[in-house]
Formats: sequence, C-alpha cells, structure tokens
Amino acid sequence: MGSRRQTLSHIIIAFLLVSGISFFCLAIPAQDSQISHLLPDVLGWVSLFNGLIVIVGISLTADQATIIILTAFLLRAALAIVNAYVVPLPYSQADAATFEAIGWMWSQDGLIASLDNFQSGSALYPWLISVLYALTSRSSLMIQGFNVLFGSLIVWNVYLIAKLLWGMRVAVRAAWFTALIPSLALYSAVTLREVAIVYPLTLAILYLAYWHRSKKTLHLVFSLISLGVSISFHTGIIVALVTLMFIFLLRLLFSVINQRNLFLYTGSLLLISSFVGMVIISGWGLQKIGGSVENISLEKIAQAQQVRARDRAAYLEDMPISDSIDLVWQTPWRVIYFLYTPFVWMIRTSADLAAQLDVLLYIGLTISLYRSRRYIIADPAARAILLMLLALIIIFALSTSNYGTALRHRAKFAPIAMSLTAVAPWERRLRGVQRD
Repeated sequence: MGSRRQTLSHIIIAFLLVSGISFFCLAIPAQDSQISHLLPDVLGWVSLFNGLIVIVGISLTADQATIIILTAFLLRAALAIVNAYVVPLPYSQADAATFEAIGWMWSQDGLIASLDNFQSGSALYPWLISVLYALTSRSSLMIQGFNVLFGSLIVWNVYLIAKLLWGMRVAVRAAWFTALIPSLALYSAVTLREVAIVYPLTLAILYLAYWHRSKKTLHLVFSLISLGVSISFHTGIIVALVTLMFIFLLRLLFSVINQRNLFLYTGSLLLISSFVGMVIISGWGLQKIGGSVENISLEKIAQAQQVRARDRAAYLEDMPISDSIDLVWQTPWRVIYFLYTPFVWMIRTSADLAAQLDVLLYIGLTISLYRSRRYIIADPAARAILLMLLALIIIFALSTSNYGTALRHRAKFAPIAMSLTAVAPWERRLRGVQRD
C-alpha cells in the first residue's frame, strides 16, 4: 500500500511539473495578446493551484501529516489571497514591495538582462522574481504562490525531522504548531525572502539528521548544498555552516582519543571544511559583510546595531559594543531581547499587543527545549542541531536592536526549535518514542 501511494505521489508531481512548465511557456506569447491584462491573476491562481497539487502529492506519502500540511498550505494561500484582493497584510509593504518592484524593474529589458543581474545575498530574491517576470508577466500573487508552497514545505521538513529524532507522536505535534504559527504563515504569504532562507535551512537540518542515522556521505553533501542555498539568500546563515565544521572537528578529536570512527569523521570534516573554504574564498552569499569574512569586526557589529536601533521599536540603543568584554556580557541580554520583545512595558499599540502571542510562543519553545535537554544531549543529531540553532540565534541577536526586526528574524529559527522540542511545555518527559 505504501509503495502504491508513493508511486501515485510521484505521478502527480511529475504531471504537475509538465503541466506547469507548459502553462508558463504559453504565458510568454500571451504577454502581447488581448488577454494580457488577465495574466497576473491567472498566473497567481495557477501557481497556487500547482502548489496545492504538489502538497497533495507529497502528503500522500504520510497519512499522519496529510491534514497538517494541507491546513498549512490553505492557511498560507488564504492569507496570500487576502493580501492580493482584500487588504495588505502586515510586512507586505516596505521590504516586500521593494523586492517585487526591483524584480519587475530588472525584468523590463528581457530575460538576458535579468540573468545579468545575478548575485547572491539580498539581491538574489528579486533576481528570481525578475527571471519569472521576464518569462511570464508581472504577478505579485504568482510570487506569493511560490512562497506559500515552500512555506508549507517547511512544515513538512519539521515533521520529517521531528519524526526522525523523536517519533511520530512528537512529529505530528511539532508539525501542527509550525503550521499554525501566525508569523510563519504571514511571512509565507508576502513577497519576502524569509521562505527562501528557511526552507533550504530546514532541508539542511533534515539531511544532517539523515546523515546521523545512515552515515551516508550523500546525505551530508545534500545538507551542505542546502546550507549553501540558504547562505546565498542571507549571509548570517554561514554561522550554521561554521558551527557544523567545529562540531565535526570536536568529534574527530574525540574519535582520535577513543580510536573509533576515525575514517568517518576525518572524511566528513574534510568535506565540510572544503565547503566552508569554497564559500569564504568565493565570497558566495557574503555580500552583507562586503564579500569577505575579513570585514567582520566589533566595529561593524556596533554599526549594524546602531543602524537598526531606530523608531519606537528600538531597544538597547544605549548599549553599543565597543570591545570584546562588551560582547561577552551583552550577548545574553541581546538574546533575551531578541527572543522575548516586546516586553509588557513596551506595549504602545495594538500591533505590540498582538506581538505578545509571538512572545508567548518563544517562551513556550524555551521551556520545551529546556525540558527536552537530556533527550537532546543524548542524541548526536539533536545535539548538533541545537548547537547550530544557538549559534544562529546569537549572531542574529547581536546584529538586531529593534523588536520589529527581531520578530521577523527569530521566526527563521522557530521551525528548527520546534523540531527539537521532544517534550511539550505541559509535559515532564518524553513518552512513547517510536522511530519509523
């Protein structure tokens, strides 16, 4: 039965790819036809429909996750439709509108000119938009449709990671929470690059977990490639890659002491180090720090903090980092503000009040991670994922001084944290672990 469902899933996805490519090819001559004014809406609805078919095809492979992933998709699709036809959603203006406008501008000179604008970093997302627009027509809903699809697939990745680590019961719970987190649903329904960063990041975590179970080099390669894709959209993700390299360095040292798995960890460390070296030498994804790690300094961190400490949502604006001692004692405070602001005494508007739901979520996640600590520490895969998560939170916390920005940045890491929560806030211990 399982093999039949997988075969049907593959057939559905293959059919979708063929039909989707065919439609977008037909959209090219339609740009200059009498129905060109209908193209934006048609492209948007077709992208949403195609995404739905992909989700249906994937969900067929797991009965327990079918309703969850469909709910995640429908929630995100509904928000995208509301944003397109009813009222602009929060975060749908400013950066989101700018990304879309730049993509449209770059597409005006044709596909070849759009391709010439290729670069990693924050410009990669509007570059992808420009390529799609050059091939079809301007349709913000089409871009939202792709975000809705991959935002839903983040939920699928969380389900798979948690299932691999903790079993089916925990995986279902983690997937439901991830599907219904308001901020994750919102960022999947507007033209922001959050999904482009988080989807490959969670995919990298998934393949890392696979590697710990199988020890297959190909799984580690896929994890590194996925991390590379995530880094290409945001420089800060490189800290996860560097952390992974140090994790494997420590494991190699322990294997030398214990005289076990020397070949495994030597080869894995060489692979990871080579990948890190290629990223650093090429400057891939490092535009935010001027294309080189040599530009990283306390002065640059302090400058980033001052730039972001603006408007009424600013915090710790009077605490610039001036030396390494400041870096040490300020880091815990900045992590606390990054994860849990706006505090109650910061509430000034209805938006601040709504943000308290987000704060409660991260308090719950923190409690869950704390209560899951002995299970995480006992599992090498979970331990590695936790260290990468902590490194990411610290690096983003150090460069953030505004809780509006913190709300968006910390949402990048909620799926990873959710996949690690073996014990819920209301539980005391992990029950009934069954890894399939």
